[in-house]
Amino acid sequence: MRIQSGTAEDLDAPPAREIRMFAVRRSGHHALIHWIAQQCGEPIRFINDCQPFENPLQYHGRQPRAAEEWYIGIKDPRFLALSGSPLVYNYEHRDLAPFASREVVPAGLRFGTGEQVREVLVHRDPYNLLASHRKWRPEEFDRPEYVPRLLALWKLYAREFLRTTEYLADPVCVNYNRWFIDPGYRTGLIRALDLPVAADLGVPAEVSPYGGGSSFDKSTMDGQAAQMKVLERWKAFDGRQPLTELIDAETQELSDQIFGPILDQPLTPAA
Repeated sequence: MRIQSGTAEDLDAPPAREIRMFAVRRSGHHALIHWIAQQCGEPIRFINDCQPFENPLQYHGRQPRAAEEWYIGIKDPRFLALSGSPLVYNYEHRDLAPFASREVVPAGLRFGTGEQVREVLVHRDPYNLLASHRKWRPEEFDRPEYVPRLLALWKLYAREFLRTTEYLADPVCVNYNRWFIDPGYRTGLIRALDLPVAADLGVPAEVSPYGGGSSFDKSTMDGQAAQMKVLERWKAFDGRQPLTELIDAETQELSDQIFGPILDQPLTPAA
């Protein structure tokens, strides 16, 4: 966790749009952030992997590049000076339960009145998520505790997506699978987030640099990101255990409710 100077008072003006995003790692949310910037019609200010209950300007994760065409990172001297430009910051792989009783960003650290803030929950199906994690961190993935912890967090986000729990007050819940393939779904999100560019400009062509890019393609598909087979990663799953031994009945049921059928053949879930 990097700690830098800067407070909300240092911003020239409150952001015209402020989006606070939550996702499990490897859920495709960085591509969604890029799309939001595209639909804003101007570069956004972006802070990666913030620490809950702290000042996002000071407590955040790695910012891999000094500049990108579509965003202005916190290390860029323009970050504090761009009056009113959109601000997006994300929380990765965090337990959502504490947010039921505590403000994610305490009142004294907010960037504005809070009225312009939209919270976004991004979720990806567990089959492709597991395959991406296996490709991303194979040695860690094979540790006995890795998959149970990952699926426990995935189920927590799934229940929040379905509003079985309500740790977040009123999030815009984004089905990553549908966002990637369905222009009509993206148009609905444009309205829900009140983004300035009303016509969907499509899945961004560039691969996000965060997390080393795509687990499977790294940055080799940069310029062709919409062609990546992100909904078929499960077909290349090469774990020591097959998916049938990793996906339990509850995970499959939640996945079916949110994403519908994913595999060519239904699984016989693990107990």
